[in-house]
Amino acid sequence: MSLDQAALAANRFGFGARPGELRSIAGDPVGWVKAQLTPERAPPAVIAALPPAEDDVLAFGRFYVSQRLQGENGERMEQRLERQGVSREDIQRLSTEDAFRQHFRARYDNATKARLDTAFATERPAFERLVHFWSNHFTVSAMKPQAAAMPPSFEKEAIRPHVGGRFADMLVASTKHPGMGIYLDNWSSIGPNSRWAREPRSMPRLGFGPGGRPTGLNENLGREILELHTLGVNGGYAQADVQALAAIITGWTYDRPPARYYFGDEKGTRSGAQLFSFVNDAHEPGAKTLLGKSYPPNGVAQGEAALLYRRHAAAGRR
Repeated sequence: MSLDQAALAANRFGFGARPGELRSIAGDPVGWVKAQLTPERAPPAVIAALPPAEDDVLAFGRFYVSQRLQGENGERMEQRLERQGVSREDIQRLSTEDAFRQHFRARYDNATKARLDTAFATERPAFERLVHFWSNHFTVSAMKPQAAAMPPSFEKEAIRPHVGGRFADMLVASTKHPGMGIYLDNWSSIGPNSRWAREPRSMPRLGFGPGGRPTGLNENLGREILELHTLGVNGGYAQADVQALAAIITGWTYDRPPARYYFGDEKGTRSGAQLFSFVNDAHEPGAKTLLGKSYPPNGVAQGEAALLYRRHAAAGRR
């Protein structure tokens, strides 16, 4: 093999060659790439050290509460917090601190540095390129304030473990991750015939954060899965399929940290998979038809089975 082919492999599938590396790649450029495409046994230390999803949820929750306390609803919110057992001292401390925006910046800078350090130091650049590719494919954007802290844990927990493995596992993991649920509002989506829709007073307030109580079916994630994650814009699905998939994944939400965690120095320790929660009272009951196939009522398993529709021909072409 030539050095040109080695350079092609290093640049197209990796991050370019290190000094002197092209000659070792030139012996078998294809084999060099293929050898890197197995799942990693453990993430790099700098990636493993990044905060888990629960700590990301807390980061935004603390920021949100601090802003509300400083806003026009502050007095009313203080009263609600006191009723939930939060001390006046903690409330005053939080309401006078303006460090949470800087906290977001520090988290972002730390995660970005960890990502770049990994790209520079890795012995498996093709694997890392795929991590970046799939993170971009299953996008969770920090441009949405509620999801501002979530992209690093989303990549670490929902993407990295499945690179080199099955696409179906990555699809399910990304759909269940709180980063995706928050980014596309599935955390607050409820079925129109669910118990919470029929008995609104039975619906709890879903912790600290915008929105409070869910208001109805949200199609964002169902549409994103069909249009971007799997079949594509011209993938042969209809609006009825978007609505069906959105209904199938109603009740897919996440467990909120206890209220006391928003005050003090407790760190969230749970991953996105550990935070995932299925709320049957929010789930649209009954069988549902997606892309011509009927899925019986089976709780969270209904959604897990429905995501296998990727076997549809259009998904294979993508």
